[in-house]
Amino acid sequence: MKKISILLLIILPMVGLAQLKTKSTTKQLKALYGTLSCQTLYSADTTMDIEFRLDLSSLDYEYADYFEMTFPVGFTINSATSILSTAALNPFVGRTVSWGVNNNDGYGDIYASSSDTTVYAIIVNVTIALSVAGNQYVSYTISGDEYSASNPPHNQSGSCVIKSDRCSSTEVQIDLTILPDRYVGETTWKLTGKDGLPVYKSGGPYDTNIVYYEKICVPGGSDLEFVIEDEYGDGICCRYDTGYYILETPCEVIKQGGRFNYEETTSFQAPYSVLNEFNFEKIYSRSLSEVATDVVQNCDGGYTCCGYGENSSNGGQDGKLFKLNAQGAKVWEKNYGGSDNDRFFGLLPTADGGYLLYGQSRDYQYSYSQAFIVRTNNEGDTLWTRRTGTTSNYVYLYDCKELDNGSFVCGGYDNGDGYILKLANTGSVLWEQNLVTPQTQIVQSLVVLADKDLLLAVNRRYGGDDDDLYFYHTDSNGLNPVATGYGGLDDEIPQRLITLHDGNHLACGYYTDNNFFSLGYLLKIDDNGDTLWTRTFAATDSVEYFYDIKETSDHGFLATGNSGVYDTVSSQWIYPLSIVKFDSNGVKLWHQRFRKFDRNSYGMHIANTGDGGCIVAGYSKASDKKNEVYLIRTMPDGKVNLVYQDQEICMVTVDPETGKNLIVWDKVADEGIAQFNIYKETNVAGEYQKIGTVPFDSIPVFVDTASAPAVRANRYKISISNAKGDESELSAHHKTMHLTVNLGQNNANNLIWDYYEGFDFSSYNIYRGSSPNNMSLIATMPSTLTSYTDLNASPLYRSYYQVSVLKSSACDPMRRLKASSGPFSQSISNLEDNRLQTNISENTTAASLSVFPNPYQKQANIQLDLAAASSVYISILSVIGEELVVLENHDLNAGQYAYLFDAGMPGVYYLKAVINGQVTTIKLVKIK
Repeated sequence: MKKISILLLIILPMVGLAQLKTKSTTKQLKALYGTLSCQTLYSADTTMDIEFRLDLSSLDYEYADYFEMTFPVGFTINSATSILSTAALNPFVGRTVSWGVNNNDGYGDIYASSSDTTVYAIIVNVTIALSVAGNQYVSYTISGDEYSASNPPHNQSGSCVIKSDRCSSTEVQIDLTILPDRYVGETTWKLTGKDGLPVYKSGGPYDTNIVYYEKICVPGGSDLEFVIEDEYGDGICCRYDTGYYILETPCEVIKQGGRFNYEETTSFQAPYSVLNEFNFEKIYSRSLSEVATDVVQNCDGGYTCCGYGENSSNGGQDGKLFKLNAQGAKVWEKNYGGSDNDRFFGLLPTADGGYLLYGQSRDYQYSYSQAFIVRTNNEGDTLWTRRTGTTSNYVYLYDCKELDNGSFVCGGYDNGDGYILKLANTGSVLWEQNLVTPQTQIVQSLVVLADKDLLLAVNRRYGGDDDDLYFYHTDSNGLNPVATGYGGLDDEIPQRLITLHDGNHLACGYYTDNNFFSLGYLLKIDDNGDTLWTRTFAATDSVEYFYDIKETSDHGFLATGNSGVYDTVSSQWIYPLSIVKFDSNGVKLWHQRFRKFDRNSYGMHIANTGDGGCIVAGYSKASDKKNEVYLIRTMPDGKVNLVYQDQEICMVTVDPETGKNLIVWDKVADEGIAQFNIYKETNVAGEYQKIGTVPFDSIPVFVDTASAPAVRANRYKISISNAKGDESELSAHHKTMHLTVNLGQNNANNLIWDYYEGFDFSSYNIYRGSSPNNMSLIATMPSTLTSYTDLNASPLYRSYYQVSVLKSSACDPMRRLKASSGPFSQSISNLEDNRLQTNISENTTAASLSVFPNPYQKQANIQLDLAAASSVYISILSVIGEELVVLENHDLNAGQYAYLFDAGMPGVYYLKAVINGQVTTIKLVKIK
């Protein structure tokens, strides 16, 4: 033991401060001060002038030799104008523009006054790429002249922010419209995070009684508070004029009004932006078969998807609609249909924010089929349902479009004929038309032309395997059809027809020859169905099928379907889901394939996402009789930045220090993990709720402070998130052990506990002690049993019990490789006693006990401050309360005492100090 001098600790910082002050005073003699600020909001995908302001000042009439600005990636410099004293504008070098000569030779050419600030205006004309978003930073460097032979030039570097006129991919725009009443100086407002921080933007008091428009960018998914205040306490309506405010997101009006007293607060959650960069590859498993057929991105950055799946109650199929958040997690799911097999083949977002779902309703005996149409609001609630066709026909729909007046036109099949249907916005049938030929015809897709006529992509079947593509041009009522045919002896099967930005149209599908070799095809046509160009596609090792296509913002195309690839290892054909990007002329740019779990997979529909990526809805074949929904959200290059999916819990146990549940896991390096997310099962079986997060650079343990181990057991799962916020699937669960003790016959103590869930083990260890700190092993039970009767406990004394299970390899929170033994080698239950009391509460003492550093690597410094003479007992305990070493066991005088401790093995330990009978416990963590 040694006493530490306080005097030395006080003197050392004072010496350091004196030295620092001297250095600072010397440096100020030759300082040149410069700041650069941007005066313009930039717009992506445009050429524009950006204005900057350069402020220069000095203490001694300093001059600058040289000034340069470097723009970020995505900015191309076209020209620059500014007069920086006599400094000349230099030729552009890449993204850098500069003035003057960077040679530090004598006085510079850029003047900076010593009496006030010299202001220079700089205008740079730039072309900004479409991909640029969010805050961008221009770096700058100022090189001062030589102050004297003994003082080298003063150089200064910095950066200034250029703000976008649109929010970044991780942000979403909140709009505020506000009209103050005539007493404009009384009104103020602010939009902040939860509990008031951070402040994203504030406004007022105002000068003029006009309408103000505010655009505020906030992080997507963040919790927000909007507070509007009136100093006089009469709101902004309606005592002195009819002032108002409207607060809205891209999806909805959050709050509108003006009648309040002194203050009105609105709490809400921001949606995610459609520009979000979340990407994922997910299979949505359920016990029954399910298929996704269509998907769209919503204004909140999430998605709505439709399809069909088996019904567990009657064995048939139901049409399905489900909403996903931006990360691909299901928000809700709705089923539609009756006793028949009901399927949705497509999903049409409507002008009022709802959906039109269309497909077929087929009886069990396959004796008939009707067209099945459901109109819903944006929450999936049914507004109306329509079935067309009789019980003697086969009718179904493959495509629908909304017209300007809110009515709908659809195409499909009716008993061998191509079928066109027009519905009012109330669901009533306005007209039906059939395209009658001797051959079977199916309207696969349709578009509405500028003059309201219709252009239909039709599959004409001649019997057997002979299919041809036909385009039909009809009037707005589906009459006067004019057909243009494509095809010969081979099959040309259309799947989708879309209208392009130039007013022409593009069809996609697949072409199959007599040897059953298939190529995906693209066919660009005009309003009359005349060909502008044709492209076919298949990789060198595959056949290809296209089922859907979309035009992209760069006027290229994204197609989805599936490939057929012959696997030489298994000697069989495999079918991955396929996504292909083409330029505006139909030339392939890239091709991506997906086959999660090595299953055959099919992309049925593709949709653009706001960030330039795409989302594909389809299905994966889990078996011959079972399909599962398969969704892929890609980046603009068609790739998926997959989140690490193999994170698992190592153990859940009870934390001896807090008496709360402790979740422990192992870190995995080099997997792009930003944080760990901890989930806990709610009171609904199988439903988990996030209860906390742990950053990757923290120790991978989490204490559930809301848990009550003495009351019940809990199940936990974890996931990981990367830096973009993409989240993995939840891990397998672990469940804690809940121990109860009751008095049995002949004063015996009966112990009953929950089975530990999460890892395999062979036996339970049962501990008993007269205090929580002297527990001893009294029995070992096989893992198949969860009860024990202690016949040897004295009824006259209090007995404490705990149950543990030993893990075959210990959990080491600081590294991936397991240790053969360690601090988390076993999971322990709650501490219970024979008086049905929970853990003994720890008392604090007037003495001060501290540990530093904590966590530690080599040794921990333990410091004890005693205000008076005391009886002191200090020891180190293991995670289950076993005493490992005694550091102190004496009567000590008042003073300061220091101890060094090293546990040897990384892990969690407990420093226990008993001072005059009062107990203090501190958790110690050793890291590698």
